[in-house]
Amino acid sequence: MKLKPQQFAAALYEITQGKSEKEIDKIIEDFTALLAKKNKLGWQEQIIEKFLSYSMKQEGIMETQVFTAKEISKKMAEKIAETVFKNQKIKVISIVEKELLGGFVVKTEDKILDLSIKKQLQNLKIKLIE
Repeated sequence: MKLKPQQFAAALYEITQGKSEKEIDKIIEDFTALLAKKNKLGWQEQIIEKFLSYSMKQEGIMETQVFTAKEISKKMAEKIAETVFKNQKIKVISIVEKELLGGFVVKTEDKILDLSIKKQLQNLKIKLIE
């Protein structure tokens, strides 16, 4: 079986759970040696990315992106995401997308909520054509 970065990431997450900082240091050292032995050191960035994603999923944290036309404060982006996803632990990433005329778009791994002015205008155009 060919191993993939996400499998390494999940394994690393599982074996570090409940361990002390000293134990984790040793695990990371051994893990790095294993990657070197398998000629997979080039996967480090992918493994780290997958590790972060896997750990957030395991801990019930949903990564949420908030797209706006202009830069908004982190607190405002969090407020928008919290309003959309009530009672959900979230990690918010705020992204400026100049193509938006106004409003915002909230994206998660599997959902998109488009409350942008551009989308509202597109919807209005479709209704007028019908």
